[in-house]
Amino acid sequence: MISNIDKSEAIPMLFIPSVEQTAMKTLKKEYALYIHIPYCEKKCHFCSIPVTRFTDEMVLDRYVDALLYELKYKEEFLKKNTLIGIHIGGGTPSVLSVLQIKRLFDFITEMFGKELPEVVFEANPASLTKEKIDVLSQYYNVTLNLGVQTFNSQRLQEINRMNDVEAIKECLRYAMQKENLHVGIDLIVGLPNSKIIDFDNDIKIVRELGIKNIFIYSYRLEEKSFFYNYFKMI
Repeated sequence: MISNIDKSEAIPMLFIPSVEQTAMKTLKKEYALYIHIPYCEKKCHFCSIPVTRFTDEMVLDRYVDALLYELKYKEEFLKKNTLIGIHIGGGTPSVLSVLQIKRLFDFITEMFGKELPEVVFEANPASLTKEKIDVLSQYYNVTLNLGVQTFNSQRLQEINRMNDVEAIKECLRYAMQKENLHVGIDLIVGLPNSKIIDFDNDIKIVRELGIKNIFIYSYRLEEKSFFYNYFKMI
């Protein structure tokens, strides 16, 4: 994490995993770059990650300014070593506007070249528009990963997410028709009040849509989440 800004504010984050030192100092090191967007329209009840509620696009503009400045500041290190992947996570990267997404990807492309290794862009269907999908599809080797979590409308409402399942499906269909865009989804197993049939139905919809990249997570009750505080009181 690289930052000189007051910790009370949302700050840009670049996470560069440590690499084992070799005896040959001249050899390039491999690293993956994590770019953090710590903003959400609203916080999911299972989430314990510190985020800021998105309220003002000007705030995001200033955040992107600071983020690109930090990338530029580390340019020498980033270029002289071997980049093996970029992950843009959060928070909710899809709260960025079309112009902000384009600005970020244009900067990355200018710094590292057009033929980048895989760039994963995390998204929430609630803030992902067709225009944003169009922009992402213009770049090389981008994987759009949607945090679907479940296709059960009731469970989605209970975890404080958009529960329009048909809109989520339409978003996925639109993204999957883009030839230059890889698409994946996250699913969570064992959400509060869920049943085995919920997961069975999720997998059935995955097959119907033809989604090939699926990341399945087991629900965990995390400290500092809404659910943790709720279940602690009862």
